[in-house]
Amino acid sequence: MTNGESPTIEFRAEQSAATYRWTFDNILAALPTPGTKMFSILCRELGPFGISTTGISFESPTSFLSDVLFRVGLLDGRVALRISYSGFELGVDPLLQGDDELLIKIADAVFGILKEVDPNASLGKPEVGLTSHLTLLTTDLDAFLLEQLPKANGQLNFIPEAFAYGLRPKDFKDNREFRVIVMRSVRFKNAVFINFVLSSKAPESPARTAEMMSAESDRTLALLGLKRELDIVANEVSNDGQ
Repeated sequence: MTNGESPTIEFRAEQSAATYRWTFDNILAALPTPGTKMFSILCRELGPFGISTTGISFESPTSFLSDVLFRVGLLDGRVALRISYSGFELGVDPLLQGDDELLIKIADAVFGILKEVDPNASLGKPEVGLTSHLTLLTTDLDAFLLEQLPKANGQLNFIPEAFAYGLRPKDFKDNREFRVIVMRSVRFKNAVFINFVLSSKAPESPARTAEMMSAESDRTLALLGLKRELDIVANEVSNDGQ
């Protein structure tokens, strides 16, 4: 660490979740309801990810088309696929190592299914969200929040709880928006709950969106002075071996 630099704060990721949303430019022509060709294709394409009859439901709580929802549970219920006439959503909770590649494969399969009934399904806008509880290992939570909220002061009855930033993506020419919300975790001691959201105003592949989310979330953590405990250990081992 050079003079003038703030010390890096080590953290340990406790629990994470991710959501991928796609909003159609136009109303979807039909949903993959049982008895349709689209449904048989859905069962075939999502078979490798653990689709079953107990994980499929069709909801229509009102007469409004916007409330009609087709749900599919995958990967033993960890992944939830929701398809509506306005878009689809993939959510995974908890997010485990290697899930990124699986979600991309599932999203690509969903696009292939939807294009069978509506070629315009690939026209739309993606948004991906990533949440995680991070336990701070080398600093106090209050001290970390006070760095971001210097006007907060317990003596004035202002106690730091959360902060949010909009960040300009590194490749901001692609009409992307990125924001981060950080707040106290209610599940873990001396931990923050962090929420990253990346949205695009133009269509792009799930793989490209995931790549950008990974890059921007890592960059944001670095800007906040946060570094994963395992990454620090790996760097130290690498430096010792040089």
